[in-house]
Amino acid sequence: MNWDYGMVAWLILGFALLYILMWLFIKPVKIALKLIVNSLIGALLLVVFNYIGGIWGITIGVNLFTALTCGILGIPGFLLLLLLKWLFHI
Repeated sequence: MNWDYGMVAWLILGFALLYILMWLFIKPVKIALKLIVNSLIGALLLVVFNYIGGIWGITIGVNLFTALTCGILGIPGFLLLLLLKWLFHI
């Protein structure tokens, strides 16, 4: 059996290039998925807070901005939204 070393070299180069491309593209996808999941959790937190806070008349609108704020910053972001609501009486 004769080996075509040129083809083997191209295969190794192709797999190395594929590995590099996967490594470059998987990180942004992971970050985007984490941002989406955290934003959904933030929106859920806002909905639960609005349900409970509605008893006392304290609600925060659930929209893309507030969900992203809670998703990116977590509990400090939620507290920031409460502070902004209190300061500006929105």
